Amino acid sequence: MDILKDTFTRERIKDIIESLGYEFVGVEFVVESGRNIMRVYIDSIGGILISDCEKVSKKIDALLNEHDEKIPQHFYLEVSSPGMERPLFEIKDYIRFKGKKVKVKLKNPLEGRKNFKAFIEDVEGDKVFFRTPEGEVFSVPVSSVFKCNIIPEELEQFGHKEKQTRDDRKRRKK
Repeated sequence: MDILKDTFTRERIKDIIESLGYEFVGVEFVVESGRNIMRVYIDSIGGILISDCEKVSKKIDALLNEHDEKIPQHFYLEVSSPGMERPLFEIKDYIRFKGKKVKVKLKNPLEGRKNFKAFIEDVEGDKVFFRTPEGEVFSVPVSSVFKCNIIPEELEQFGHKEKQTRDDRKRRKK
């Protein structure tokens, strides 16, 4: 997956998405159930439709086809809206969603915790301050966060968990 990260930098993907008029939310390179996945999140003021995901997928796919010889493994390209459990990637995301409840997974334990739910209390420099429901406040550098997702109030209120769905999947092979 490193060759993917090196060839398809965040900035290149962001440029493609923004040139099409969408907001670039983020990109992640993951391995799930033995499958290599490049997952790209997009958004827009009016929301995202499957046709939007297809449009972005085709444009990214054209870039991928130009670099096929550099990609040694099979992988899936997924283009999706961020959904209700929106992932947060950068400091600007934490600033934008200050006050929201989030589910946090850290790369390494902090005060005995690696996973917790908290509110985004504040942001200073590259640090995010999380306040747990018990009132504890943790200062965490964004670089130490493995994954952070918004917990939608609607789902929290009714105790439902949103199913993970992907709007567009495409098998890429060399």
